Amino acid sequence: MIVRRIRHLLDIQQQMQVSARVTVTPMNLDMRDALDHLIDLGFLSVGFAPMLAGPDPACELDAANLETMLAEMIACGRKFEAEVVAGRRYPFSNMIEALRQIHRGAHRPYPCGAGAGYFGVSADGGLFACHRFVEDPVGKLGDIEHGLDRTRRNEWLAERHVHRQTPCNSCWARYLCGGGCHHEVIHRGRSACDFIRGWLDFCLASYVNVMEQRPTYFDPSRSAD
Repeated sequence: MIVRRIRHLLDIQQQMQVSARVTVTPMNLDMRDALDHLIDLGFLSVGFAPMLAGPDPACELDAANLETMLAEMIACGRKFEAEVVAGRRYPFSNMIEALRQIHRGAHRPYPCGAGAGYFGVSADGGLFACHRFVEDPVGKLGDIEHGLDRTRRNEWLAERHVHRQTPCNSCWARYLCGGGCHHEVIHRGRSACDFIRGWLDFCLASYVNVMEQRPTYFDPSRSAD
């Protein structure tokens, strides 16, 4: 049903880019087939995100699931690397973004812009750190009637900085990871640290391979890649 309804958007992608974001649960860990299927449908960007904290615990990934997901991500990454080295486009967005960040020398004290560059707004006008914190007092930073509570926002940003997070402040991957999704860390803990480090370790090695075998991939004039 979803594919039928987005077909028109996929057909006019010269005017826009239609991306697919797959939420990975224990029920859909076969990511290699899913990636190729979505690319074949015509999506110009396909990425995966693990379900670590949600309303249904049965949909949350445990340690064993995360090991499987990492293996699947790496398998997708190896195909991406082979396609790129061969000069072909393969829109696996997790890999593309990771390599771009490594190439830029990105330094991420936060995992995202929650509470800094964007907010979530509830139906009754509350301002929250992001959409995942809507109606969660932990992430409330004001309301549209009285505006942003700047004191609370500054506290939030200070508390969530990677230097204030343990064990992030001693982790080699801290400036690539940024400390992990605030909502997931607060409500689930750091269950995905090994997964994140494993993925970044693979991406760092892949970056070296791509730089050696196809350095033009990182030429900004080739943004279509």
